[in-house]
Amino acid sequence: DGSVLHQGGKFENLLHLYKTHPEYIERYEAVMVMDDDVGIDTAGINRCFELREQFDLWLLQPAFDPIGKISHGVTKLQPGPTLRYTNFIEMTCPLFEKAALDRFMAVFDPDLKGWGADWWFLQVHGVPPSGLDGKVAVADIVPCINPHDAAKPGQMREITKLQGRDDRVRVWERMKATHKLTEWPKVQFSIVYLC
Repeated sequence: DGSVLHQGGKFENLLHLYKTHPEYIERYEAVMVMDDDVGIDTAGINRCFELREQFDLWLLQPAFDPIGKISHGVTKLQPGPTLRYTNFIEMTCPLFEKAALDRFMAVFDPDLKGWGADWWFLQVHGVPPSGLDGKVAVADIVPCINPHDAAKPGQMREITKLQGRDDRVRVWERMKATHKLTEWPKVQFSIVYLC
């Protein structure tokens, strides 16, 4: 199909692709935007796409196995073959319904390098956090491993090479003020048991 080289973070690169080669993305119903070091197999990725379509979700992520890094408790793998409706998923490996990704890319500012992108892509749907119920989920039936920073080359996250942590936080605070974005308590709404 093709490839495009562009230096930057994953959402920054995706925005570049949207602007320069929209034909690469137009044909898809859903797009997964995953860090390249996440441990998940092809069957797990395919199952995420199936679940997103089956449950008509805006956003879905596989659950994080606790042998890896857990940044937000609501994304941690829970026992059982379940899908949990939540008001939060994180930016490590979100699967977007194409229309949801279009809404995010229409407003995304590439100055933001990671920190806060998840909060932003959750808020582009024009609903309050409770309005995400039934549209955002974590799939425990599909576990993945987000490697600890110490396991990464140089014991450092790739994003840190683009922008240091303190700068990422400052940019997020600016984006929150500029775009009237917020953060809220992360909650699980309900559980669907899958066979």
